[in-house]
Amino acid sequence: MDKKGIIHIKTRQAKALRGFFALFFLCLIAVNAEAVTWKKTNDLAIGNFVQTAEHASCKLETSGALACNGLKAESGSGQKAESVGNIYFETEVTTFGGTETLNIPNPADVVLKGNGCTVTFSNITPSQSSGTFNRKGAWIGGLLNELNVTFGADITIDGWCKGGDTAFSGVISIPYTSSNNRTALLPVRMGISFHLGITESQPLNFGALLSPQTNSTVTLSPEGIRSAPPAMLYASAQNAYSAGRFNIVSGGDTLSAVLVLPESASIASGANTLGVSNFTARLADGSPVASGAPFTLNNGDTLLFTGATLHVPANTPAGEYSGSYVLTISY
Repeated sequence: MDKKGIIHIKTRQAKALRGFFALFFLCLIAVNAEAVTWKKTNDLAIGNFVQTAEHASCKLETSGALACNGLKAESGSGQKAESVGNIYFETEVTTFGGTETLNIPNPADVVLKGNGCTVTFSNITPSQSSGTFNRKGAWIGGLLNELNVTFGADITIDGWCKGGDTAFSGVISIPYTSSNNRTALLPVRMGISFHLGITESQPLNFGALLSPQTNSTVTLSPEGIRSAPPAMLYASAQNAYSAGRFNIVSGGDTLSAVLVLPESASIASGANTLGVSNFTARLADGSPVASGAPFTLNNGDTLLFTGATLHVPANTPAGEYSGSYVLTISY
């Protein structure tokens, strides 16, 4: 009887000891499983814009403030993102205490391809690049310790986005380090509507001329043919002159448009000015385009050439004369 009692007691002690080790082992597993996790609350939505320049850009601050060049907001002021993207980082607190350190390096660039253009998000910067979580004060499954992070970026649009309204969407991958290394994902959206894009690819240049003794005119046709009194012609191999040339990008379907040429303009050298009038235009196929008359814009690029007449008074002072003129295209 005594031996059985002793054996029975030893058996109970062994079971209790094994149970203690099992409980301790499970607690270690739970503590080691702790890490910083993430959740997305809002997409980063830049908004909808009309592209007005072939190379456009925006600066997005982590506050959501937005400053753009070459883009016009379709609604609102365009000075704030439609939605500031948020990533919440969190970790559960435990009675074992301790801390969890989070580090967020700058994410890699995001490049989105469109029809004729590329949208790039670069210099993507978090509002906070690191944080320390306090785990003290509750058992596993208790309150969460959170850090809200927003992101800023430089946004560039290269090339004319063709094909009407274009919705660009992508994902910013945000790697972060804690006791476990993970990657958060932040969707990003931006809409670009295409209207006409006009780029001067060659200036209207009358070239070098000699000052006349009488009031004179110099005519430059859209074909690039210059007519001037012989006494004004300057004999030089470097005497370059050219018709004006514009690239018009319609982006969508073939459009009917109306060109309005200026009635007059002027060029100046210091206080001295010369008048320019009788502006003319033609397309690449030689078709003339009259001011106020409709013409057809191709689906893609249309070349438009311009010419004009320069008025040069007698004994005009020598100088480098320059100025500008305005073409208006409605459609």
